[in-house]
Amino acid sequence: MVDATAHDMSLVRRHLERFKFYPLSARRRGIGGDVEVGFRLTAGGKAEQVRGLASSGYDILDEAALQTVNRAQPFPVGDGQYRFRLRFRRL
Repeated sequence: MVDATAHDMSLVRRHLERFKFYPLSARRRGIGGDVEVGFRLTAGGKAEQVRGLASSGYDILDEAALQTVNRAQPFPVGDGQYRFRLRFRRL
């Protein structure tokens, strides 16, 4: 297992953002927040050990963040540890 490079981090971040969804029920209630997630990618781009590292304070957003990671598979890079903060905001 190798540490992720800045280039890999950028690729994974952009990939995650394409799969991120803001739950309709949270939007309707005006709920927003940040969720920090961590995971390990295999050489084939599969996410393992997906976990929430810091909660938004809202289960619905925390679950949306974990689902985002799972929906984004396979990732465009692999073999590294990743940690990201996903922001859910009403625009």
